[in-house]
Amino acid sequence: MNNLKILIIDDEISIIQILQKYLEKLSYEIHFAVNPHKAFEILREFPIDIVILDIHLPEMSGINVLEILKTEYPEIEVIMITGLDDSQKIIKVMELGAFDYFYKPLNLVDIKHAIERTSKYLMVQKKLNQARGAYHNLTSYFQNKAGDIIIGTSKAIKEVLDLSLRAAHSDNTSVLICGSSGSGKEMIARTIHSMSNRKSSFLYSINCAAIPENLIESEFFGHEKGAFTGAVENKTGCFEAANNGTLFIDEIGDMPLAAQSKLLRVKKKKKVKKIGSQKEIEINTRIISATNHNLKQMIDEKKFRLDLYYRLNTLEIHIPPLKERREDIPQLLDYYIQYYSKELSKKINTISKEVYEMLNLYDFPGNVRELRNMAERAAILCDSDNLKLKHFPIKEMRFLSDQNGKSSNLIASEIKKTEEVESSDFEREEIIKVLSACNGNKTIAAEQLGISRYSLYRKLKKYDLK
Repeated sequence: MNNLKILIIDDEISIIQILQKYLEKLSYEIHFAVNPHKAFEILREFPIDIVILDIHLPEMSGINVLEILKTEYPEIEVIMITGLDDSQKIIKVMELGAFDYFYKPLNLVDIKHAIERTSKYLMVQKKLNQARGAYHNLTSYFQNKAGDIIIGTSKAIKEVLDLSLRAAHSDNTSVLICGSSGSGKEMIARTIHSMSNRKSSFLYSINCAAIPENLIESEFFGHEKGAFTGAVENKTGCFEAANNGTLFIDEIGDMPLAAQSKLLRVKKKKKVKKIGSQKEIEINTRIISATNHNLKQMIDEKKFRLDLYYRLNTLEIHIPPLKERREDIPQLLDYYIQYYSKELSKKINTISKEVYEMLNLYDFPGNVRELRNMAERAAILCDSDNLKLKHFPIKEMRFLSDQNGKSSNLIASEIKKTEEVESSDFEREEIIKVLSACNGNKTIAAEQLGISRYSLYRKLKKYDLK
């Protein structure tokens, strides 16, 4: 991290000059100030990484400056220097958060090593902050986007919520969440974390199915720079990043057997060792895992470890597919339509009865996620205050139902009704348009429509056109 920006605050010009000359040779960007007033001007103008701060300064003491730095610039690390051997002050500055301290006359090599240690610490903090930032973004997403709450009043979903609450109250218990894709496994994991005593710490999500097998160990446990080809810098693994928080391992059934044995070791010892390192790091990370596979069948097929299964499955939560809790469909649909109406600046006040009836016939292979996507599409297509069947992809729904051999006749009947309605709507609009163009002359309008005057009169009566 040779692009570090370092600010030296000392009222001795000779000290500043010595440090500046030495550190600039190491390719660091150096700023300096002989008093706190000038230092704070620099801090307001430049993004400083490290401050080398003398305890004894004019205007105010270095301890007071340190207190301000830690309050207003908490991301900056501070190395204290002093000309007096005052153990009480040294204890004070370390309590206030100084990274290191040195006595004058300074040993430049010691200063160099301290900066290098600080640099490594800053890199780790930067990555953790990025991870935490991603977490807060996700948290904001789940709070502000559709799907932020678990919706439903069915007995099945109430049982899921009850188990989630019990899991949250026992925040060291390993939880295995089972359910098909789109059923809301990650949402349940986030609910458990947010209700637990670990809620103020980080929740880190990782998907085993999305990680190449040769990188999965590095993602979970981290690595040291140079540990293998391509390891160009140190990497913090997700266990360490989620320390004192929760690690959500999605698609645990897709984890290779070799990685499963290492995960089991971490679960037993509560320690991780980075690739290329001999040092073990103690961790206090809660594991919530999820799968859409039948792990017991995978155990019989020697694809999943039995001992790991029991380590991860202290408490199992099964999320039923949407087709097994159909009574929740109307409430889910209402919620999503209200949400997307607001997002699209529309006023969809009513949903036709046929929509509810139609959706209740459908099996939703994509579960709640599919229903949410349908609701968004329908809200986009709707140009009035009433949501109708024509705003839903019922032909695709019939195809999927035919594939599954479910409700195809009933859905086909609904499609026929919808097509008849759409045809009638089109015909009515066409008659209005032609009559308008003919200034109401029914003889000319009938000729242009290709029908008899009698047929036109009959249609005018049918569509209540006067």
